[in-house]
Amino acid sequence: MKNKMITICAVIGLMMCLASSAVATTIATFADPSDDGDNPLFTVNMANKLLTGGWGDDKTGLTLVVYSSPASTFENAFFTATDVNITDTVDPWRGYKTEGGTIKFFADGADPNVEPLVQIDFDSGWVSLFGYGASNKFSADGVTISGSEIDISLTEEEFAFSFANHRPLSGSWSNGYTATAAFTSSALPEPATILLLGISSCFVLPRRKRGK
Repeated sequence: MKNKMITICAVIGLMMCLASSAVATTIATFADPSDDGDNPLFTVNMANKLLTGGWGDDKTGLTLVVYSSPASTFENAFFTATDVNITDTVDPWRGYKTEGGTIKFFADGADPNVEPLVQIDFDSGWVSLFGYGASNKFSADGVTISGSEIDISLTEEEFAFSFANHRPLSGSWSNGYTATAAFTSSALPEPATILLLGISSCFVLPRRKRGK
């Protein structure tokens, strides 16, 4: 009994160390599904101060990989995004600040009114100034990642759409631009989740041993 308690305490201590030093893990990704700028995923309309995006269910080529337990791959997935207002606040590296919004990812042929595979809610975002620059992407602050494929509690969530194949909007960069995009997201598992998994394993393993 004494040795068992020592083992349990050691495992809990190890889990606490892991929780305090956890590194971000990839949550979901997809490579750019568009071959060229003729089929953009995003439109940055500076005339109307509006960011719009999405990849419809009628399109193919988007392979969404969700790193759940185990990792799952969804061929010909699609995503929707709420229209996001672009503000007048500018950062020389991050671009124009946007208001918040929601992005939802679905399996091929799924009803967009049901729970998505992955849902991203964000309080505000940043979109590149033009079709070039150091922050050639759309990212956000105050991010929350959820969905049917997310099976653990997360913290410090992040995401980014990296733009490519830019085209000036209505023939002028001053009007904005369209772009294709690749997507990545990451987060830290909540320390409490790691610790609970460690504690539960301490008590499950001895019971399995007695059952042999």
